[in-house]
Amino acid sequence: MSKADLHVHTIMSDGSNTIDELIPMCKARGVDTLAITDHDTIGAFENFKDNYDIKIIKGIEFSTTYKNKSVHILGYFIDDKNKELNNKLTYLRNKRKNRAREIIKKLSAKENITIDYDNIKKDTDDASVGRMHIAREMVKLKYVKNTEEAFAKYIGDDMPCFVKNEKVTIPEAVELIKNTGGISFLAHPGLIKDVDNYNEILDYGLNGIEVFYPKHSNEQRQYFYDLAIERNLLISGGSDFHGVKTKGKNKIASAYLTDKYLEQIINFHKNMTK
Repeated sequence: MSKADLHVHTIMSDGSNTIDELIPMCKARGVDTLAITDHDTIGAFENFKDNYDIKIIKGIEFSTTYKNKSVHILGYFIDDKNKELNNKLTYLRNKRKNRAREIIKKLSAKENITIDYDNIKKDTDDASVGRMHIAREMVKLKYVKNTEEAFAKYIGDDMPCFVKNEKVTIPEAVELIKNTGGISFLAHPGLIKDVDNYNEILDYGLNGIEVFYPKHSNEQRQYFYDLAIERNLLISGGSDFHGVKTKGKNKIASAYLTDKYLEQIINFHKNMTK
C-alpha cells in the first residue's frame, strides 16, 4: 500500500533535516509521496532538483490568526517562483528575525539566559527563525533539559519571554495559496484551542481538512472526516514531522494518506489548473 505524508518540515523552518536527509527516512517507512510544508517559507525549494525517487509536493504551512487563536493553513502545489508570495514571505521572514531577537533579549534580561542569535541563524540558514530554534539552542546550552521545558517555562504562549509574532490572516493565506495555483487545507484542527464552529474557518474558502494527524483522537478523526464529507472538502493527512530529535508522536508516516485520498487531491488540483 502506498503512503503519502503531506506534512513534513525541513531545516529551512523548524525541522532538523534537509530534503535529502528526509528521502531515505520516508522510503524506510513506505512513504512514496512527500509534501514539504515549512512554516512561512519555501526556502527548501530554492535549489530544488526534482530527481528523487519519491514524489515531492511543494507546500507551505502558514501561521495565521483567527479570533486571537493560532490557526495553521497548509498549501500544496505551491509555485515557489510566484512574486507576490515571495514578497510576502520575505516580509514575514524579517518579522520573524526581529521577533527572535526580542525573545533573546527577554531571556537575557528576565532569566539571565544568554543566547547568541548568530548561532541560531547558522543552524537555520536564516530562513525562517522560530521559537523552536531558540528552544533547541537552550537545550544545547543546558539551560533546559528539552525543548518542551523551554516552551513550558520561558518562551511558550503567555510565558515570561513570549513575544507575539505577526501573522497573515486566514483569508490572506488562502488567497496567497490560490494565486500560486495551489490548494489550501486546515492543518491539525484538533489542536486549535476553544473553537466552537469550524465552519466559520472553512467558509474562508479552504479546499480541505487535515483529518489524519498523529495527535487527533479517533473521535476527532471521525468528526473531521464527517465534516469534510458533509462540506464536500478534500481530506489530507500527515505526520507534522520536525526531525528525529523531536520527541512525541509526530514521526514520519505516523499519519498518512492512502492512494484514494491522494488521488482525489491530485485530480482536484489538475482540474483546477486546466
